[in-house]
Amino acid sequence: MTSTDAQLELRPPRWSRVWVVVFPVVFVSTIVSGVVPLRGDPGRAASLLICVFAAALGWRLFRLAALGTADGRLVLRNHWRDRTLHRDDVTEVTVERVGRGGNRSVHLRLRDGSTVGLDVTEVPFLGRSRLERQADEVRAWLSARPGPFL
Repeated sequence: MTSTDAQLELRPPRWSRVWVVVFPVVFVSTIVSGVVPLRGDPGRAASLLICVFAAALGWRLFRLAALGTADGRLVLRNHWRDRTLHRDDVTEVTVERVGRGGNRSVHLRLRDGSTVGLDVTEVPFLGRSRLERQADEVRAWLSARPGPFL
């Protein structure tokens, strides 16, 4: 799905997306070039594993999004799993705490009784107004009303 198809598009802030591209590149080039030697010289295999992990993590963080289309599909690109829902699958949109920490995010309650969090919206305890605005955007998309976020 292209971003032009999306009626709802929740993504991390631009500075965050730039950071998750720049960090793995700088990290991998630092490891590969040996500018900062690793303590105990873990060897090429461990260095390669660290570089692959940094690149994969950066890619997953860059892709975080919640994209809703006019035909009723909601594509959730979370940290560990991508999932596609339909507008009719969602019964309620709430702002809830994530795990035991102080972070909060927008959550969707589904018809089958399960709950799905939108990882793209996760913020520390201070982002309550932003979360409510994002939850309102999701609610507007669910009701098929175009919102001011288009």
